[in-house]
Amino acid sequence: MQLLPNTLFMIIGGTLADRINRKRLLLFTQTSMAVLTLIIATFIFLDKMSIGLLLVLNFLYGIFVALDIPARRSLVPKMVPKEFIGNANALYGATFQIALFLGPIVGSFITSMLGFKFTFFFNAFTFIVIILCVWKMNVPKESTTIHIESKFLDDLKNSRSIFISNKAIFMMIILGFLSALISKIDFLLPAYVDTLNSSNTEILGLLNSSIGLGLLVSAIIFGKYDRSFQQKSKQLLLFGFLVISICTTFIPFIKFYLVSVVIIFVRSLFTQFCSLIIISQLQYYTSDEYLGRVMGVYSSFIAFSGLFSLPISYLVDKFSVEFAFILLSIISLFSVFVLLNRKMNQALNQTHNM
Repeated sequence: MQLLPNTLFMIIGGTLADRINRKRLLLFTQTSMAVLTLIIATFIFLDKMSIGLLLVLNFLYGIFVALDIPARRSLVPKMVPKEFIGNANALYGATFQIALFLGPIVGSFITSMLGFKFTFFFNAFTFIVIILCVWKMNVPKESTTIHIESKFLDDLKNSRSIFISNKAIFMMIILGFLSALISKIDFLLPAYVDTLNSSNTEILGLLNSSIGLGLLVSAIIFGKYDRSFQQKSKQLLLFGFLVISICTTFIPFIKFYLVSVVIIFVRSLFTQFCSLIIISQLQYYTSDEYLGRVMGVYSSFIAFSGLFSLPISYLVDKFSVEFAFILLSIISLFSVFVLLNRKMNQALNQTHNM
């Protein structure tokens, strides 16, 4: 339910991030999400939660997430020197993967000790830490200036002109969308495990763990060698999408799950590489004047890519899991052709000459 507002409201969040104090915007969104989480926890604790109410609250939560993400991403270039933007994104990616790993463990522990209802209150409590961290962020004054020279709706309408006049940014966002589209295969893994003539949940857990481990290791490596990677961004993207395509093609035809674990790990490694290169390039070369809107459109495309799991899941039911994996492999190859396109080369050269 959060995907819909994420897709629709990201550009609004990006426009706000270009007009008002981004730190204050983050404080507002994080506080709002904390309040909504507390409301959900209270209704669940009182046994008053209904499906309809949960959908409404999740939709509202998705709106605040959509306002939050562009502001957060557009603050990164102002909080670290430009040459460390990639390192900052890698650190964020690594921290996010660690949180994904520890979250279920902590949640399971609290549930076993106090019951599942208190887990929701604990989740609301964690926002206090986030809000304090945002409050303590040292943001340069020039990135918190309020821009009121034009009207909000005019800025929103003029977002289109940013991408018309700067094809480099538009092409990188398209690559980001394709990268996000092919990155998620976790929803295909249960069907793949069934082809192994085994419904073993341990195998499924191992395959999912290899995804998380690949993303984490990739973020750590990228953080260490970021500047070398950024200098060869096009070559790495080409190589990365090729590796992703090859791995995606082989996965459904491998019947020995330990080999699949290794291949999925390698695939996750390169999907994270591609994503980190793309967002770091966007943040590095985009002017702060419209960085919020660029991050809003980029984030909207990333959120929209999540909706494609529905038609791909349908193809699994209609045809086979092998067909779905091959389709993702073809999309990966299409990304290679996009990179080899003459206009893309011109756009990348334009970007590096900024």
